[in-house]
Amino acid sequence: MADDFYNVLSLEDSDADFELISEKLSLAGYSITFDRAVNQQEYIELLSAKSYDLILSDFQLSDFNGFDALKISRKICPDVPFICVSGYIGEETAIELLKQGAVDYVLKDKPDKLPLAFIRALEEAKLRKARKQAEEDLRLSESRLRDIIFSMADWVWEVDASGVYIYSSEKGDELLDTSRFDIVGKTPFDFMPPEEAERIKAMFAGIVAQKRPIVDLENWNTGRDGKLICLLTNGVPILDGNGNLLGYRGVDKDITEKKIAEEALKKSEAKLNQAQEIARMGNWEVNLSSGNISWSKNMGLMLGFPAGDSVTSYDLLLQLVHPDDRVLFDVKLEEIRRTKGPVNFDFRYQLNNGRILWVQNNVTPVYENGELTELHGTNIDITEKKQTELDLIMAREKAVKSDELKSAFINNISHEVRTPLNGIIGFSEILVNQETTPDKKKLFLDIIKKSSNRLLKTITDYMDISMVVSGNMAVSARQFSLREFFDDLHRMYSAAFSEKGLQLSCEYLADLKGVMLETDHDVLQKIFIHLIDNSLKFTERGKVVYGIRFSQGIPEFFVRDTGIGIEKDKIEEVFRIFTQADSAITRGYEGSGLGLSIADGLAKLLNSHLVIRSEFGKGTEISFRLPASGIHMPDHYIAETPENESIKEGLLVLVAEDDEFSYQYLEMVLVRIGLKVTRAVNGIEAVKKVDENSDISLVLMDIKMPLMGGIEATEKIRSGNKELPIVALTAFVSAADELRALKAGCNEFVPKPISRQRLLKTIRRLIPQG
Repeated sequence: MADDFYNVLSLEDSDADFELISEKLSLAGYSITFDRAVNQQEYIELLSAKSYDLILSDFQLSDFNGFDALKISRKICPDVPFICVSGYIGEETAIELLKQGAVDYVLKDKPDKLPLAFIRALEEAKLRKARKQAEEDLRLSESRLRDIIFSMADWVWEVDASGVYIYSSEKGDELLDTSRFDIVGKTPFDFMPPEEAERIKAMFAGIVAQKRPIVDLENWNTGRDGKLICLLTNGVPILDGNGNLLGYRGVDKDITEKKIAEEALKKSEAKLNQAQEIARMGNWEVNLSSGNISWSKNMGLMLGFPAGDSVTSYDLLLQLVHPDDRVLFDVKLEEIRRTKGPVNFDFRYQLNNGRILWVQNNVTPVYENGELTELHGTNIDITEKKQTELDLIMAREKAVKSDELKSAFINNISHEVRTPLNGIIGFSEILVNQETTPDKKKLFLDIIKKSSNRLLKTITDYMDISMVVSGNMAVSARQFSLREFFDDLHRMYSAAFSEKGLQLSCEYLADLKGVMLETDHDVLQKIFIHLIDNSLKFTERGKVVYGIRFSQGIPEFFVRDTGIGIEKDKIEEVFRIFTQADSAITRGYEGSGLGLSIADGLAKLLNSHLVIRSEFGKGTEISFRLPASGIHMPDHYIAETPENESIKEGLLVLVAEDDEFSYQYLEMVLVRIGLKVTRAVNGIEAVKKVDENSDISLVLMDIKMPLMGGIEATEKIRSGNKELPIVALTAFVSAADELRALKAGCNEFVPKPISRQRLLKTIRRLIPQG
């Protein structure tokens, strides 16, 4: 479907929402041309002028609403699917929209559901179009059948339950030398000699009593010029929904012109098969005394037999029935013998090619002298219907699981956000109290900092798990120093481990100097952060060791601790979202319960997975492998810039940042290391300052700013200045966002909230040293 091209009309008066809708569908891989209407007049003009595959409509607009838009679309283009894309419109309003013809609705705060609704709406439109075409084909088939009836050599007729003609084709006029208007209202026996009439009347009474079809009944009638003609009569009973006989519909043939009659029969059978093919059905008949069976052409095709081939034995037919459904035939046959009436039931064929065919089986019994002699059946293909029912069941189960996940999400995020907020808000209020001593203020500031870090980690966890689960996290590989990577982790955690009285150490090759690793640095770092956090949380004494080892040349990363460990039967549970190994054990440990789930999801992005080895009460090791091709051993080592090397004072840095607090923080960090600072509050101003001031040595570029964003501003600067170092600053932290910034011309990428240590390290790499 992603290769198809679609025309979509969006009725949306919000620029931001229209951009979001367009982006969501375009990023999902569809080739789409969007037309947009912002009011009723534009909407009507566009619908009248062009053809669309889909209509996306906001509910509340300036001059009308979603109901009005739906009515207009039903009038102008009733076959185009209509989806309401709006804010909260209420369940009753949404249901009413669906009743009036909308195919779906999507809430604007859940735009990720739009591609699924888009697919479903287009598929339903295709199904409606197919059904409409099938109905038209059937109508044409019926019209052709009527034309054939008027032109065929056979006499087509219909009688009511008492045998009185209620319809007669023109052929009856020729055969009986009378007008069909004189035939209607009379019985067949009125056109027969007296003795023949008595004989046929008795046979017909028996057929009617048992509601049997009239099969090859020969009867003599008075024809043109008083001559007797022999007609071969065949008819079928007409039953209502309750099985009551309404009459018979049949055909009489003049068998003195056998060839003409045979040709007419072939045409009739061809039309019957065509109708059955359109209706996806077939019919069969079985003689219970002989066990012989016959079926229609389309019945054979349904079961995978070439045209003209068939199973001649009823027992052989039963072998095509799914083994689990064969008992149904015995049960229903017993029901037929008990009730002497027709039965209906669904069952499965297991075809020779392995395909499962669901059919609705309608069986009518035939009795002779009170004895069941034949079964006449009709099979209707209902495989798609059964699949739809199964899909609905699966969708319901997924919805239930989704609700459970949503409840877990709400419960966890409520606890993990409110707890640190309580510390931040509470101790912030105490800080402003004049009676608070300096020592207490220092203690409270430390608590606020820890609570803030915990809150930031919680929010980051939820963002990461949402990106992992939705599949929206991309991987961007680059080379980096492996030793520096491990040293950064040690600096990051040394204070936390010292505070808890634990030892943190790193194990790796005797010398990693010059060893480079090529993979996604940020994804790998996040994996280690979650694994080390997990060990720190569940280790009360001893140590935590992280590092790298090689197994048959393949690099294997690991984190090992002397913590509480995990019971063997609980290991799989630690990867479940919002779940820790044992609530009894983990009670008292803070955290969202997402750490290992996120780490495993991130490892899978790197084509790996986590392996847990644990002994309850003694400790745990979690490891994962990366491809050996990612490790690079250079011939010589290019020394990294020392962490403590100073930066040349007096250089001018342009900070493009519209947020006042963020700017003040950056200004303070830069001025403390001897740099000068100038500011731009939007992309346009940043481009202008670079053009006018050649003294600018570095640009810190916020990606999201008013008037012109950082990506566009960087591209404009690069068009005239290829050498000026530019560092992207953004709260968008996915690999895809980093790649966008680097493609635009940024030299480095620093995520928000900005780490002072990382920022200074980046600056040292980019501008001249002192």
